[in-house]
Amino acid sequence: MISFFRFAALFGGLIASLAPIQAQTLITLTPASVIGGSPIFFQSAYNSGSSVYQAGNIFNQQSGAVNMSTQAGNAWFPDDTYGLGNRFVTIDLGASYVLSNVQIFNSNQADRATGSFSLSAGNSITAAPTTSGFSQGQMVSSPTTLLAATALTNSTSNPVTGQTFPISDNTAYRYLTLRLIDFPSSGGFVNAGLAEVRFYSAIPEPSTYAAIFGAAALGFAVWRRRKAAGAAGIERT
Repeated sequence: MISFFRFAALFGGLIASLAPIQAQTLITLTPASVIGGSPIFFQSAYNSGSSVYQAGNIFNQQSGAVNMSTQAGNAWFPDDTYGLGNRFVTIDLGASYVLSNVQIFNSNQADRATGSFSLSAGNSITAAPTTSGFSQGQMVSSPTTLLAATALTNSTSNPVTGQTFPISDNTAYRYLTLRLIDFPSSGGFVNAGLAEVRFYSAIPEPSTYAAIFGAAALGFAVWRRRKAAGAAGIERT
């Protein structure tokens, strides 16, 4: 007769074998999801409600095609006036997620697009230091680097093409830091732009859930039947 503990071990192994079967879902964010960052171009605040260049604009087209017909309504960050690599955005996902990938919609203006960037994460935040008299809101405490990559420059066409970058870390995080490291400046322009950013979380496929629960029901039924048969055998003796 199979014991309950052996059944539990077999069932656990089944779940482990099915866990890698995953899909992904969009984590829908809003401009208010930006809770910190470096000062933006032409504006002292990183997320001023009156600015058409605010950092929160990276979350204002979270579904459908992403268009960038003008500079307004997108995020623009200053050059190295505030220090090399100091262009950053702190993001609150609203809950903890295991991220599967990030999709970057770069500026379609080749002379002022984002180049290399990094993405780090953590589960706590702290006040960011003031720089040049500007508040930078919140920043991630003891961040873990998830990704370091280079975004390709988009053509001048619309809609803007998204570039997908996979993330392999299986830890759930709530807070992110997107840091813009450099950009292909030319023509005297001193700002780096982003049209949109979308984050995706890893989730099990519905078929995975069905397989897990189906196997659980079948295994439990077999265990109960064998247990009952064993008990009947003992009574007969």
